[in-house]
Amino acid sequence: GDNENLTTLKYDVKILEDIVIKSPMTSSDSVEAEYKWYKKSPESLQPYLPDPVKWKGNSIIMERCKGRAVLSGNWCDDFWDKQLPNFLDDLHVGERSIVKSEIYEMYYSKPVKRVLDSESLISNIVGFSIHDFFYEIYGRIGFPDHYTWVHHDLTLSNIFLGNGISVIDPKGVHYGDPRYDIAKLFYSITGFEHIKRGEFRIWKNSDGTWEIEHGRYDNTKKVLWFMDWALERYNISKDRMDAMLKTIWLSATGYFLYNPMLVLAFYIKWL
Repeated sequence: GDNENLTTLKYDVKILEDIVIKSPMTSSDSVEAEYKWYKKSPESLQPYLPDPVKWKGNSIIMERCKGRAVLSGNWCDDFWDKQLPNFLDDLHVGERSIVKSEIYEMYYSKPVKRVLDSESLISNIVGFSIHDFFYEIYGRIGFPDHYTWVHHDLTLSNIFLGNGISVIDPKGVHYGDPRYDIAKLFYSITGFEHIKRGEFRIWKNSDGTWEIEHGRYDNTKKVLWFMDWALERYNISKDRMDAMLKTIWLSATGYFLYNPMLVLAFYIKWL
């Protein structure tokens, strides 16, 4: 029907015909930062956002996105080589100075905290070494030339296609590392959406190593063209993107604690 009620880890989302009401699940959570992001977004981004977006009580009330989620795989012909690049150009505007401590927190501190949060679920299966993590990752990610306006959770499940692109569910961060948005897109393209839906298989080899098989979207020429374009446009080497993706896969382990199999899957992706 037209009415739905969706519950995520932190939010309660009610869909009433053409209206979406997003509320925090507990008093310690909030959607106010997300609301402020919508209201303060640069003019170039406005055509891609729900309109209107209102605040009532402790909830966001906004227009329901028209069209379909991009993760359905039914994207239009010019999505990857025209619509998505144009959207990114309109999103990543307004250069600001970088804050190195925030970069360190995002790529180093947060992944370590998240995997330690999940350690009790996977410690009897696999072992995590903070030393090995820093040895493998440190120095490969570096710093962006500048901050821009960012979405900060730019997965395919947060992009809708109707009469053009619409985006939802920003993290509420205003200015940040635009490369992180690209890394989240790559993460979404290369397996996150499929793994999240349970479309994966895990096994352990005789030598003790783990492997995972899952669906992915980077298997068409247009998607691969976009990925090459994004790496060049944002000056990200393949090695740097690999390191960034490893930190994001590791961060995901602590976000899905309700599902130990997902935690294990994301941990194996980091390996």
